[in-house]
Amino acid sequence: MQFSTSVLIYFLATAGVAAGETSTSTIKEAVGDGGENKMSFSLSYANNDGSTCSPCLLCEGSALHNLFDPKIASMCISCTDNASCDEVIITNSFQKAWGMTYVALTSHEGDATFDPETISILASDDYDEGSKTGIWSTLATSSFALVFQKRNTSQDIVFDNSAMHSHYRFVFRRKDNVNTMKIGHVGVVKSYLKTYSAELFNKIMQTEVIGLPSKAPTAAPTTTVEHNKECIKQSKYLGTGFSTPEECMAAAASDSGCTGQEIMWSYRYFSYWGCRCCSENPTCPPDYSSYPSTSEWDVYRYEECP
Repeated sequence: MQFSTSVLIYFLATAGVAAGETSTSTIKEAVGDGGENKMSFSLSYANNDGSTCSPCLLCEGSALHNLFDPKIASMCISCTDNASCDEVIITNSFQKAWGMTYVALTSHEGDATFDPETISILASDDYDEGSKTGIWSTLATSSFALVFQKRNTSQDIVFDNSAMHSHYRFVFRRKDNVNTMKIGHVGVVKSYLKTYSAELFNKIMQTEVIGLPSKAPTAAPTTTVEHNKECIKQSKYLGTGFSTPEECMAAAASDSGCTGQEIMWSYRYFSYWGCRCCSENPTCPPDYSSYPSTSEWDVYRYEECP
């Protein structure tokens, strides 16, 4: 799988050169190969305690590449008959090392019974695909019960990582006494592209203009994120003085003009479109299927409805 972000060149040239903020040569130097990278991926099985196990099988109609295709709802693993492994391991190897700090995971469309028990995200610099050996460090471990509150919904898992790695691994642990496990879309390509785009934009503009998903502060925890949705109605515009959705939520929570419990945030254009409060939701709990769909906004809920 090969991808690049060279399409940003025109946008950066328009935003930077037209405004007189940077030169064409600076853009060309920063863009380089346009973020081109190559990723390979593989599937393996293991037991959490390290003991030998009999591999599970992909369900009929499922394929490994389904995990990285946002148009396909899920990948299904069947551990019936003699299969005994309790972990499914997806290894992603990149031609060029990069620093992953978050990944967007989507819950599958079916019953939560078939969710993995946990997911762990690991990184390695010396993994060898031929011998399947290498030293792995754990970046994050999360319970799916805590991550997903709705079906077929994307949620960012954010973690601390300041190092560049060539190999990343997602370990999905199967629930005890549940033979089938379904895994939704894994947004590792989206994470790479957004990370590269943010670093490139910030480098050219010489300022922290574009941010990435970050851990929410205690004062404003992210309880729900609805991607590609916008408010049914906006209550107040708080301006462009915010660099993360967490900052926007904290401001909204303390502003009496924000009558609801949600904000709208655009990772692509937040420095231009700013922080926007949503009006009080007409239903409790919210019916997100009634929210307008969009490719530019996400809705963050920072308080439960009364």
